[in-house]
Amino acid sequence: MKLTTSLITKSLVLATLSVGLAFTETGTLSNTHAASTFSSKDISGPSGYFSNSKLGVAFHWKNMRTSSGVRTILVFGDFKTPQFKIGQPVNNTLSKNKRTFNASYKMINNSKLSKKNAHFKLLKLSATKYRVKLTKYQHGYIPSNSGKTYTFTLTKKSPAKSLANKFARPTLSKQYKAQMEKNLQEQYKKAKAAGKNVQDPTTDSDLQAKVTSTVNTQVNKTVKQIVKIFG
Repeated sequence: MKLTTSLITKSLVLATLSVGLAFTETGTLSNTHAASTFSSKDISGPSGYFSNSKLGVAFHWKNMRTSSGVRTILVFGDFKTPQFKIGQPVNNTLSKNKRTFNASYKMINNSKLSKKNAHFKLLKLSATKYRVKLTKYQHGYIPSNSGKTYTFTLTKKSPAKSLANKFARPTLSKQYKAQMEKNLQEQYKKAKAAGKNVQDPTTDSDLQAKVTSTVNTQVNKTVKQIVKIFG
């Protein structure tokens, strides 16, 4: 007896439970950027997308439509993990020479605001190059006032698709397949213990082909979700 496609489906459901994703409706800001200084119009959040293509980390400010009107939020994405976080700006300021943007916000976790404010500095080097420190938060990296300094590039177009394909796709493929293989092995051992004549899923070429196909389909769906989440 072979392990069936229905068992693959059950395994995939278990594999996807660990990926928590949330959707938001977004808009875009329309500030202009001077060569090496911020404008007073940037105070609610500079427009565009800040990303480091070597680390797979990106963030941006964007407008979100709510029942009480439009508000600005911060979206952080560590595409390698992948992990996505949302913050609500509370008191942004500019340095005296307007080269440093001091971001202050409250992290939103399970629809609740954190009690303490979080902070990070964004140093403007040119129209498209910025410096920001990153620190580890839960399983991914986010901008912070502490940590190692990295250079980020500003773009008008979202880097989510390229970063998701480069970093999230291989991570998700590995996670989903490992979880599915684990679940199938557990089901195989139970079937053997019950005296059933079943083939080891690791040596079943047909089953492995179905696993690969199912994983690829789910990863494609999740990558699309990730791109939509980041905005």
